[in-house]
Amino acid sequence: MMNNNNVNSMILILKRISVILLFTTLMSTLAACGGSDSGEGENPGGGSNSGGGANSGGGANSGGGTSSGGLDSGLDSAIYGGGPFYFGGQVTMDELKHSGFTTINFWTIHVNSNGDLVYNDQLIVHEGEYVGKESWPAEIASLKVIPTSIDRIQFGVASYGVPDFERIQSLIASSGTGPSSILYKNFQALKQAIPSIDAIDFDDESNYHVESAVKFGVMLADLGYKITFAPYTAKSFWADTFEQINSQRAGAVDRVHVQGYDGGAGNQPSTWNALFDGINVSMGLWSKNGDSCAQGRSADNIEDAFRAWQGKLAGGFIWLYDDVQKCNGSKGAAQYASAINNALDINKSSSSRANTPQPAHESTFVETSTTLSWQAGFSGESYQVYLADSANFTDADLLTDTSQTNFETETLLEDSTYYWRVDQQGANGTITGEVWSFRTKIAGIAIVDRTADAGLSVTARGENSPNEGVAQLFDNDAQTKWLDFRDNSWLEFAFADQQAFAITEYTFTSANDSPGRDPKEWTLSGSNDGVTWQALDFQSGQNFSKRYEKKRYSFDNEIPYAFYRFEIENHGENITQLAEVELIEYTSQE
Repeated sequence: MMNNNNVNSMILILKRISVILLFTTLMSTLAACGGSDSGEGENPGGGSNSGGGANSGGGANSGGGTSSGGLDSGLDSAIYGGGPFYFGGQVTMDELKHSGFTTINFWTIHVNSNGDLVYNDQLIVHEGEYVGKESWPAEIASLKVIPTSIDRIQFGVASYGVPDFERIQSLIASSGTGPSSILYKNFQALKQAIPSIDAIDFDDESNYHVESAVKFGVMLADLGYKITFAPYTAKSFWADTFEQINSQRAGAVDRVHVQGYDGGAGNQPSTWNALFDGINVSMGLWSKNGDSCAQGRSADNIEDAFRAWQGKLAGGFIWLYDDVQKCNGSKGAAQYASAINNALDINKSSSSRANTPQPAHESTFVETSTTLSWQAGFSGESYQVYLADSANFTDADLLTDTSQTNFETETLLEDSTYYWRVDQQGANGTITGEVWSFRTKIAGIAIVDRTADAGLSVTARGENSPNEGVAQLFDNDAQTKWLDFRDNSWLEFAFADQQAFAITEYTFTSANDSPGRDPKEWTLSGSNDGVTWQALDFQSGQNFSKRYEKKRYSFDNEIPYAFYRFEIENHGENITQLAEVELIEYTSQE
């Protein structure tokens, strides 16, 4: 048995050797690769309506989620829906998540004069409490559970002929938008009850009051929502509101969806794109509708229309799921999604690839007898699994061609780095997977994640409890997160009974939401009294390339500490978030 000093010395040597080997492998790989690398119009339910448009992209989301990165083209395809999204239950949610749409817009919330939030005619939030259908939050969260094509969920606010934004203006005038205001309390309650909502879609079609719209938007951004605009006219109002919200909360308004039907039938992307500081708009068209489904556009017609706009859009949306369901049945949503995706070359979201690998990317101390597993991407049917000691795979590295999502390897070498990839085959053809890696265990050394210890206490500068609190940092679920409504924050870990551990490695996992909330710069310090701190590691200029990405950081340390603290600065948004944190100790193994 080795003493702790010998173990720590051995670990430091092994880590330095590993860094050299990994760097050498990387340079060889690079050399081999040749270098480094909403409008006024008729509502099918009667009256006029704007329909706005949903859109995709990054957004605030707290529940469910798809593994991000890779094939996403940056474009989105969206669909709006009303009553069926509330009353249709899990059957409707399952249809949507396999439709190929990347964004779902729940249309619409009405804001009553007392601040109540009503989804169409169903009261859902009253006096700061969610009172809607009990199963609805879980149904909505399921939209993002892999496999799915959906990576953004939006809720519309207002519609044509209903004075919702007038009521919002009046509520702001009487009680403001602070934490004690009814608007704040009710939209906070909505977010807490349904944390998978990413964005609020502004469908103002009558009020056009810049000052109150800006205050409303800033409040929503502070609550963790992104904002989509859904205009069809009043260009100056939308342009001014966009500029003022984003000047106060950078990136809060990140999508604009313009109606291209009925009152907005003459709209063209070229006349709107210049208004929003480099953000291209998405255009929306109306599916087949009317009593005999003789009005509106077929999927083929919509595909032709979007092809004419190719290169000018950030995406496209369909109004209205209620009509699609009536006129096209359960397969209709997939037909219309395919029309937009084909026309604009959208890859059905970032979940198209096989994802969520186990062992996780860049894992260490993996057992030499291990099972490789992954989650299927959208429409995955079979998988080709490659495993090698470098990232340059050849046909000889093909382990298996399987319809399963796991494969047991033969015994691997100790203290060795392996690279693996899963190519998915299905309706989208063959989709080349990401390259993942892991390192096998070292004889006599064990790796221990000390955040798994019973009695660990974690505090933070702030949290959005109960669903986005510090407890979510070590629940081993990357689809939950800790969130603090500040651009600078801190996290402090205290071990039970002041036990002390010599942490030499830690991991951060990015959360599902906007990259602007990710940690960019931080200092890790250790202490044995919670008062005097010793800086152990400093990182700056850090970027996560995708959502749910785990990044690993190592540093030299031989001193056990009872407390560890991160001082964090994010990428500039007014909210800081993380999905998971691990504090890792290397110990001798009996």
